[in-house]
Amino acid sequence: MIYSSKSALQQSILTVLLGVLFFYYLSFVGSMVFSALSMSIGVSTNS
Repeated sequence: MIYSSKSALQQSILTVLLGVLFFYYLSFVGSMVFSALSMSIGVSTNS
């Protein structure tokens, strides 16, 4: 009983960690794409 609850706790912690990592990855990719888009827009408007 104690072991099963401990494993469930570990599973939930793993799920939360994966979610946080995924969120950071998404925000990082989003900022990269946004900076690339703004740079391309700035280049197109300057020329």
